[in-house]
Amino acid sequence: MARVELRNVWEKFTMEHEESTLKEQFVMYFKRKEKKREEIVALRDVSFKAEDGDCIGIVGENASGKTTLLKIIGGIINPTKGKVIVEGKIASLLTLGLGFNPELTARENVYLYASIMGMDKEEIDWRYKEIVKFSELEHFMDIKLMNFSDGMKVRLGFATAINVDADILLVDEVLAVGDGAFQKKCLEKFEELKHQGKIIIFVSHGLGVVKEYADNAIFLRKGKIEAIGEPAKVVEKYSRYLKNKELSAHNDRVIENLKEVGIERIKLFNESGEVSWVFETGGKFKAELKLDFLPDNLPFHMELIGKNRVRFYTSNIKDKKVFFDLDSLVLPAGEYKLIVNTKKGVSEPLEIFVAEGKEKANCARVFSPNFSLDDFFAFGYGCEKVIESLRKGNTIVVFSDFDEAIRNCERGAVFKKGKLWFTGEIKKITEVYKEMIVEKYKEKLGINF
Repeated sequence: MARVELRNVWEKFTMEHEESTLKEQFVMYFKRKEKKREEIVALRDVSFKAEDGDCIGIVGENASGKTTLLKIIGGIINPTKGKVIVEGKIASLLTLGLGFNPELTARENVYLYASIMGMDKEEIDWRYKEIVKFSELEHFMDIKLMNFSDGMKVRLGFATAINVDADILLVDEVLAVGDGAFQKKCLEKFEELKHQGKIIIFVSHGLGVVKEYADNAIFLRKGKIEAIGEPAKVVEKYSRYLKNKELSAHNDRVIENLKEVGIERIKLFNESGEVSWVFETGGKFKAELKLDFLPDNLPFHMELIGKNRVRFYTSNIKDKKVFFDLDSLVLPAGEYKLIVNTKKGVSEPLEIFVAEGKEKANCARVFSPNFSLDDFFAFGYGCEKVIESLRKGNTIVVFSDFDEAIRNCERGAVFKKGKLWFTGEIKKITEVYKEMIVEKYKEKLGINF
């Protein structure tokens, strides 16, 4: 029975900084100064396990510790701290060209590489034809490896690695070098090996591959496991992390210019309480603004523009700080531009993203075509208490789109001049809405219907 288990594994490297200028080298020579050393933490308290037939996909940015993790499992490097248990024979394809000699032919490299992984000559002779067949390099086996492309080297390396009778297969991102047809062939081989009970641990930037072929996934961030478990959920978390990083690059620049309209600071917080620009429908949403003035008019609002326009209103203002707080974000998924209209002007748009989530059906939301809080419609649980809720400092969301406001709601309420006028089921509220629109057109156009 094969097994891989890591318990609280750490890996630290010490990096020496060389003196770059002639002056620095001169001073260092005569003063015998010590070289600057920096400790790099490649892995932080990593724990997980895999058993027969498990296929684990590892995702993360460059320098997040993915390759270091595979090297520790493969016994290439030892961890600084923690315990690594590996039961079973390992075959690995971690670095392009690792174990190959460019001065030797492809045939000679197969024997070299396979022998490094523990195969004797008799076994290599027996498997040689299968290796060449899988690599599809029959006409190149007597050519020196220095003349091979990266894709050809990957073919040869992968074909050799999978023909080692190993219990555990470790594969780095090198498969990305191969063409689409060969990648598909390799992934089909993964499925075959899984059914044979082999453990497969692979690193990939191809998120679709991880979702489709892995049984479990790991998201590494700065050497630490950020998420582990069902591939779709782990990939989604990693995708949101990448999206947030992309939006931060834009928004950080915009924030520097917000002081022109009186905003000293703005922070948005997601479901986990982290500062973020990425949220999900049904998740918590918080925003905090620090102003250099005290607002003249209440309630204070900020506006989001996507497929539909919405406004967040709040009267929760303390010492020039404005707080928006939603237990459940009722926005449809998509990209939005966030602007704040202060008495000093309109802010440059910030960008946020709302991902699909499990929206709570009974959250109160408001419809008002012109965002007026005099005459408006409210829907969902607690819709009759919208104005009271706002007065208590809670946040309300006002939609300019009627269909979006009534989505997932069963009941509603109509307010006139800020006072509750009518409550009922959505069907009845819709009728009242149409009647009010007709009355407005009568008054405006002088037409009798």
